[in-house]
Amino acid sequence: MRYRISAAVIGILSLASLTWVLRSAGRPADQPTPTPAPKPAGIFSEVGGWIVYGDRQGIWAVDPSHPGDRESQVQLSSIGGIPLAWSSDGSELLISRGWWLLSLRQRRHGEELPASRRGLFVLHANGTETHLVRVEVSGASISPDGTTVVFAPSLELPTHLDPGLYRIDADGGVATELLASTRRYIPEQDRTFRAGVYFPTFSPDGTQIAYFDGFGDNSHSLRVVNADGGALQVLIDNIEAYRISNLVWSPDGTRLALGRVPDGIYTIGVDGSGLTLVIPGGAYPHWSPDGSRILYQEQNYSSPLGPLLIADADGTDLVEFHRRGSGGPWNPLVQAKREVAPVPAAESMTMASTLLLVVALLILVAGAVLTRRRMAARSRP
Repeated sequence: MRYRISAAVIGILSLASLTWVLRSAGRPADQPTPTPAPKPAGIFSEVGGWIVYGDRQGIWAVDPSHPGDRESQVQLSSIGGIPLAWSSDGSELLISRGWWLLSLRQRRHGEELPASRRGLFVLHANGTETHLVRVEVSGASISPDGTTVVFAPSLELPTHLDPGLYRIDADGGVATELLASTRRYIPEQDRTFRAGVYFPTFSPDGTQIAYFDGFGDNSHSLRVVNADGGALQVLIDNIEAYRISNLVWSPDGTRLALGRVPDGIYTIGVDGSGLTLVIPGGAYPHWSPDGSRILYQEQNYSSPLGPLLIADADGTDLVEFHRRGSGGPWNPLVQAKREVAPVPAAESMTMASTLLLVVALLILVAGAVLTRRRMAARSRP
């Protein structure tokens, strides 16, 4: 009787162990492996979510989580410039180059920047550049899909283009006027003058363009137009400021940030409401990809190369960037930090399953031995 009970218990334990092992082996992981975040290509492959800035020595990308670490920096181009905007896939960077690349000595002697190094350029992920226009500009922006660039000819330096808003294909071609600037009546001189356009910026969805229309140092009018040049809206007319320093659309498409000299950086709703000073004394703002922070420069009247700083979008939590240069945009492809993911259930139980399988086999062997002994005992006379 004792042998029967032992054999039955062994059989039940063996069957239960084998059943649990087989079920565990076929059980799917509790958490699927997360899909890797998109990553920029080519020379931009290691700068996802990083900030770009320019100086006379080149174009640089810096990790914003370690702004003071000189090792957390990558040189993207050995030719200086002002980074203006990224395509939404982080594969094309729009750059402006102009007179300030000359040294002070060169400027004092009236030297000019060679045409081959002046104007608008698109830096591609393979390291090559497309030279779009050979005139200096008062701002430019690249469409989110990377196909179109809009720009405004310089208000301060002579060009062969009339004041206005122009467009050109991002792979080159002929620039065409998208929108002419307005004419303004100046009472003091009792005549009209043609205003200029400056700091055009594409909306995140590429359907609209915000820009300023005015004389550069007065009569600033903030406007929004459809990407095809239609449905013009005036958000604010005659903004009081000595001059404007940049205009950028927030990533969520609800706000604009602008530098207003001498006050600082303001944000405003795209309907023209809620004009708010958020960073006194700041200039040339650029939003972080999630819209929570703003990179900017301290106002510098003699050079576009100023100390760089980062602050929350409301102006708090200021962080010094420990660099001087022309601040530029964040690469839009913020790669999520790699976290140690929980080990899936099927993998975490691999060792336990193996041990249980061995135990189950040992139980079966033990059961077979006991059964043989019982049968041998019965066969004895």
